[in-house]
Amino acid sequence: MSMKPANVTLRIPQRATLRKRFRLGIDGNGINIVAQVWDPPRKQLYINCAINWITRLEVIDGRPTCVFEIVATPAQTTAMKRDGMWDLKVITTTGVQEDYWMRGPAILEEGYSED
Repeated sequence: MSMKPANVTLRIPQRATLRKRFRLGIDGNGINIVAQVWDPPRKQLYINCAINWITRLEVIDGRPTCVFEIVATPAQTTAMKRDGMWDLKVITTTGVQEDYWMRGPAILEEGYSED
């Protein structure tokens, strides 16, 4: 799978649930996905996103695709205090091959409403 990752900006709502859906042009069976948000020097992990699979395999126009969403809780987005960087890594379940498919800025969008 070795490839250059796509540059994708992730907008993170502070004090709210982050839920972002993705479709990849691969069979989702036999892979795991990791999505994380870091400070720019990659020393502090801000958010380790949960992965919710919508479908691991859907064939569209004869090509395999998978659909999933990355999710972060309000507690996680509240703890994030500044913009960072994020990436999405695809790992085979055998752990033999890992590739970054997406990366880019993680922009914190501060909310104004208080509970």
